[in-house]
Amino acid sequence: MLIIIPKSKNAAQHWTKASKDNSKYQQISTSLFALNNTNSYQTGINNEYSYFHQGYIRDKQNRTTEKAIDNITGNINTTSLTSALAQLKGRFFLGIHNSKTDVFLAAIDKIGKKDCYYFNNEDELIVSDSLKEIQNTVNGKLTINPQAIFNYFYFHCIPSPLTIFNEIKKLEPGSCLKLENGKITSALYWQPQFRHTSSKNIPEQSAELKQKLKKAITNSNPDSSSASFLSGGLDSSTITGMFSSIMPEKADAFTMGFEEAGYDETEFAEAAAQHFNVNLNHYYVTPQDVANAFSHVTQACDEPFGNSSIIPTYLCAKFAKDQGKTMLLAGDGGDELFAGNERYLRQLTFNHYDKIPSLLKTTLLEPLFLKAPLIPKLPVLRKISRYIEQAKVPMPERMETYNLLNQFPHEAMFNSDFLQKIDTSAPVKAIEETYKVDTNADFLQQMLYSDWKFTLADNDLKKVNTACRLAGINVEYPFLDEDVVEFSSQIPPNLLIKNNTLRYFYKEAIKDFLPDEIINKKKHGFGLPFGEWLKKSPELQNHIYKNLNNFKSRNILNENFVDEIIDKHRTQHAGYYGVFVWVIAVLEEWLYANVDTQQLN
Repeated sequence: MLIIIPKSKNAAQHWTKASKDNSKYQQISTSLFALNNTNSYQTGINNEYSYFHQGYIRDKQNRTTEKAIDNITGNINTTSLTSALAQLKGRFFLGIHNSKTDVFLAAIDKIGKKDCYYFNNEDELIVSDSLKEIQNTVNGKLTINPQAIFNYFYFHCIPSPLTIFNEIKKLEPGSCLKLENGKITSALYWQPQFRHTSSKNIPEQSAELKQKLKKAITNSNPDSSSASFLSGGLDSSTITGMFSSIMPEKADAFTMGFEEAGYDETEFAEAAAQHFNVNLNHYYVTPQDVANAFSHVTQACDEPFGNSSIIPTYLCAKFAKDQGKTMLLAGDGGDELFAGNERYLRQLTFNHYDKIPSLLKTTLLEPLFLKAPLIPKLPVLRKISRYIEQAKVPMPERMETYNLLNQFPHEAMFNSDFLQKIDTSAPVKAIEETYKVDTNADFLQQMLYSDWKFTLADNDLKKVNTACRLAGINVEYPFLDEDVVEFSSQIPPNLLIKNNTLRYFYKEAIKDFLPDEIINKKKHGFGLPFGEWLKKSPELQNHIYKNLNNFKSRNILNENFVDEIIDKHRTQHAGYYGVFVWVIAVLEEWLYANVDTQQLN
């Protein structure tokens, strides 16, 4: 879906003529034009208001889309706009235009389950859920954003609000943009209200969680053409079990496996399927599958996207589509809502150091363990030394300690001309901005909220949404239903993780529903063993190494560094360095297909 809002008389005349001469465009109102395409969206007119939306919207009273939008139109010119938007629930991309005041508003849902890209110049504002639709409309007016390239290497995606192009931006989760008097402003309209304590006990909260999850699944309107992703983890198993419980007939689930030691988890998916009596459909991914799908998937992404698990997710979704399914339920979000990622526990361990009096640290501990000459020779003391070194790094920067971009000098990695165009501290500044949005949040809650943006909205949801779009199948995220998200923010942090147990509350809440082997298993998901496969698959080697060699000529990474990463992948840690090999290869593939010979200037 693409909407054009002319800002000048010439632009209005141009798009009016275009809508008359070309069936590609339609005129929604006097000042609103749309690109006709196959994406499903709805438009409407309510007095002086024209609106469009994609996805589904309801308000706090679960009223229809029209009723929910009426409340927004009544507040579009008031200071109550953000609170009116915060009442909306669902998965949506929404635009509203007031023809009398010529004010335009666009917003996306709170978690970022839908996207909004926008291009703004003196003549027009163009908004779309697809960057490529904007790119095709304004081609020739776009330039590559070097900072976005650097951020891509850091995050393996391009977090909002930046995009690969300088001239196009994207909304952050829970935010809106407003065009008024020719000027664009954007702001958050929502952020979670975390609590530190609760008056309810665990049994009461457990029952409430199950009720809200089941309601979220029911709201997705599943039928016989629906199924679930099932990796065998806590979240996909929970969703599969609850989905099965509301279906009148035996439900279907889809999983994938890898014939590679340490990556295949089909035994857990089978355990969940047997426990809930669902039909489990297996797909075993091979190196040849990855080689065949690589160009199709990476080129079709709106922007360069370096999370390799998009390939198995696409293959699983396509497998479900080929079996006649039209919708999949996904378990994304559980770890970020209920504290299931290992880094949370690691950072809580480091956070103990902050509670030690500063005088004791600076006069005794740090001189003793960081400067004493015997420390490197004694393993126990060396371990303490490393702990203090990491604990001294401030949050949230400390969460990025193991990022590959922090393992090498940037001058050794990047071309010197490229480095002059970017701010190498920008990624950490972006994380800090989100991490510190709620100054009243607990240390753990700050990490969770940061991951809602950078792990969920910018990465995981882009992955699953794109994979399912390419497969031609819809996807829903019950864990990311607003009622479930709001519920999670009410769980005290000391229950989310307790006794060094990740997801303590969640496991207590669900222990009578899931089999023990799934409750106690380690998190994995649909991770791709790309690093291992690249070492022994000629099909992958031919394509990937060709991309890496071609990328050298773009003068972004130093040629010697590209060669060093290839060598480290072959001779040291295939998994760790294989990730960066993939990231480079994907960027080259995307630039080749979507930008061709455009240079970084």
